[in-house]
Amino acid sequence: MNQRKRIGDFFVGVIVTLFLAVLAIPMKANDNCRQDTLKYDYESLYAVHWDVTACPVANVFTFPQNDVDRIVEALLDTPKEALFQGNWILCFYLDTSFEEISQIKSNLSSIDLPHGYEWKFGLFENDKQGLALLAAVVESDSKFVAHIGHACIDKDPSGRPVISFSLYQGESDDLSMEFRKFRVNHNCILLTINDWAFAPTQMKQLDAPSNDYITISYVPDVVIQDLYFTSVRYMLENVMQNEAVRPAPIKQQP
Repeated sequence: MNQRKRIGDFFVGVIVTLFLAVLAIPMKANDNCRQDTLKYDYESLYAVHWDVTACPVANVFTFPQNDVDRIVEALLDTPKEALFQGNWILCFYLDTSFEEISQIKSNLSSIDLPHGYEWKFGLFENDKQGLALLAAVVESDSKFVAHIGHACIDKDPSGRPVISFSLYQGESDDLSMEFRKFRVNHNCILLTINDWAFAPTQMKQLDAPSNDYITISYVPDVVIQDLYFTSVRYMLENVMQNEAVRPAPIKQQP
């Protein structure tokens, strides 16, 4: 009888141990998820690998007239109301879910554009309008292109995180001058960072003498995580080990 009891106690102990181990797995997974989420550091300089482009937004009056009605109708033919920005082929779909965003983007991406034009998409978010999809047609033959190697995360007046970077990347002022000329020549531009598009209303470029510094507001957390998370790993694993390749500090203005 005692032997049976010992055997029974043994199996009960094994079952309890296995049960606790199973419970521990999702808890450990959750810990890993938390570790894989970027915590904003507003005082650090992040090493990044960003391809930044600026393109003029297409205007309905200068867009090929044989195609403009077809494109505008496609932008309007969605489950969500499209809010256009003036005469530009740039609109917002407000208060959208990620499923709706995916569907709208997929439908619009399948529509062919005339030569010299391309689709751009981004996300916009604020407290009043919720998550919004940005969809735009830009002129692809006219571009400003820059590679950004370091950036910051700042706060807007309401305390929300904003993307912040300088066009001065420790080299000459040529890049800043080129961008200023590009802005003068085009009334409405769309900025893209690693395929994430940002509307003119999201961008702020300070007046002289700090007009090489750009901040982007109303950026959803999912976009900031995508742009900065792998960059933080690069900084910690590579840059910090080698002082020679530490990113240059942002240019200090007088």
